[in-house]
Amino acid sequence: MRKNSFVLVVLFFSKLAFCQNLDSLRGFEKYYRPSITFLFLNQPKERYNEVLKNNFSKIKVNDKFNDHRIDNKSFITYDISGGNPYSNKESSIKEILLADDIQRKVISKWYNQQPDGSFSMDFIAKRGLYNASDYDVMRAKAGARGASELEDAGENLIKKSYILVFDFLGVETWDDFYDRQDAQYERIARARKEKPRKAIRTYVGYRGNSIAYLYKVNWDDTTQQVFYEKAWKNPAFFKKMNISFQFVETIYIQDLDGKQSRFNQYMSDNELAQMLEQDAAESALLQLSKEKSEFRVKTSVFSTKPITAKVGKKESVFIDQPFFVYELEQGENDKKIPVKKGVIRATKKITDNRQDATGNSVPTQFYQESGKKIYPGMLIEQQYDIGGSFWMGWQTQVLTGPFIRLDYNLSSLFNVSQLRLYVQGYLGFGSVKFGNSGNSYTVFSRGVEVGMSKTYPILRNIHLEPNIGFIFDTTNVQNVNATDKDKLKTAKIDLGLTQFAFTVGLRMPINLSANIQLVPAISVNSLSYSSNASLFGRNLPQNLPSNILGLDGNQSGSSNANAHLGRTPINWSVSFRFKF
Repeated sequence: MRKNSFVLVVLFFSKLAFCQNLDSLRGFEKYYRPSITFLFLNQPKERYNEVLKNNFSKIKVNDKFNDHRIDNKSFITYDISGGNPYSNKESSIKEILLADDIQRKVISKWYNQQPDGSFSMDFIAKRGLYNASDYDVMRAKAGARGASELEDAGENLIKKSYILVFDFLGVETWDDFYDRQDAQYERIARARKEKPRKAIRTYVGYRGNSIAYLYKVNWDDTTQQVFYEKAWKNPAFFKKMNISFQFVETIYIQDLDGKQSRFNQYMSDNELAQMLEQDAAESALLQLSKEKSEFRVKTSVFSTKPITAKVGKKESVFIDQPFFVYELEQGENDKKIPVKKGVIRATKKITDNRQDATGNSVPTQFYQESGKKIYPGMLIEQQYDIGGSFWMGWQTQVLTGPFIRLDYNLSSLFNVSQLRLYVQGYLGFGSVKFGNSGNSYTVFSRGVEVGMSKTYPILRNIHLEPNIGFIFDTTNVQNVNATDKDKLKTAKIDLGLTQFAFTVGLRMPINLSANIQLVPAISVNSLSYSSNASLFGRNLPQNLPSNILGLDGNQSGSSNANAHLGRTPINWSVSFRFKF
């Protein structure tokens, strides 16, 4: 048993030795879970302030963060009597926070301060154990202090204490919105002297915007030392101890919704208000994770066949979430710098690690999307993208022309990796001759294709992407003279046709960079014609006028008379894809 434990420790430390010490690497420090204190900006004169205030404490904090809300304190009151209520709010909120001594209450919660003023390390130890990774656990087991080392490591989390104050603006019910629409329709109708239309009242609930103000508690090693030396056994000193905080960022959140169908109501008014506030909280934390490195999870690659890492639902990892992969390289003055080597994405095999690490937790599996060869111990950092891509290219299928395409990843809806919905618009140009005439006529087509695709990464930088879809296409003959147009119109023969197609294809995206691909593709389609009374019909009608488009009357109905383009079912294309 001891021999097995020793082997495990050696394996873990070999990986740790490769990935270096993240604490010493500027810009890629070891990840500590941020702790968030949510506060509601109470503004009693706002119309829906009460329902929002009463439900604010019910919103949940993302699993990636520690919920550090202060007991019995979920709001601060902002007095908007007199003056502009939106001028210099950032400074006003800071003054309110200082007056309420919020930063001291945040630290008090960390040290589990009791009614008699005494402190303990119990809460910090609990957070430290939960924050610990498998690497931390194995290192602690190899040391003399064991689990105590992990508990004490919780002190590092105090430095990642944030206060997030939500200011809800312009909140209204959907009925308020519909009433405003009705009033606008009434004004327009009155001006036009006609009967006003009515708003279609589809939803009930709340809508609005929010501004979130982020502050960080300043708790460094010096402040911590003063706390242990002078305040630990002297709560009176803690009350006057200098604990500051700083403004970090303003986050603007628009188009919040807490709604349900008017025709299928199953949530209460309070639940709808809570939904709007939850939307604000998730949007703010997502924006912070995108913009600030300290809010993004960092760890190292655990294995490569398949690629795995010791992260999971505790870090809010979701299917197809991208992670950048870095390798430490020697920089100037012997400093190690992280150099990006590739991009990996989470598969649907995401481990539920929402408990204290044991040292042998199951890792989450990833697949490589782009980049160079990845090795165990390389560093990875959590990223976020929209999940869409824009294409522009050229295709040929008798008619040739440009196309553009937009697609969006639906993996989070169906739990299927890289399942994408796409919409494509295209133009086609060509020419056609009728009968034995030497006259050539321009043919122009335009269409829309809608379908689904699924990407399979067969190599690091080459993927296969089969697709299936439907095409709606309109094709017309151009530059026909007015006389022939009149004759065709009299004979009830169209100059074009509308066609529908079922298509299947295969694309091969080739990475040029992390978010740009060159994509050759091939597809086949099946056409069905909407009318035979067309120049593109397989049999032109017997009443074909004589001396038209180079045809005479006795050619009607013959294969020589129709102008079927002979469109091959095979479509070739090449395009550039830009992922975002």
